[in-house]
Amino acid sequence: MKNLQNSRKGRDRIKTIVLTAIVLILLALDWAALHDIFKGEPNLYLEYAVVVFSIILISAVIFITLKRKKRRVNIT
Repeated sequence: MKNLQNSRKGRDRIKTIVLTAIVLILLALDWAALHDIFKGEPNLYLEYAVVVFSIILISAVIFITLKRKKRRVNIT
């Protein structure tokens, strides 16, 4: 039983690290895209696509996280 709990903690730690890395990468891409948008670069289709994709992805991550927390509360 103790080994199973350690395994879960390890997986949760890895998930947290991966999720944090993804969010930081998205924030860096958003920063660059918004810089180009505010600077007034021509042909901003890619920058707007990055921002929209980022909003969708971060919303999905928040939704899934809240759903899992709710499920954990109901289980325990």
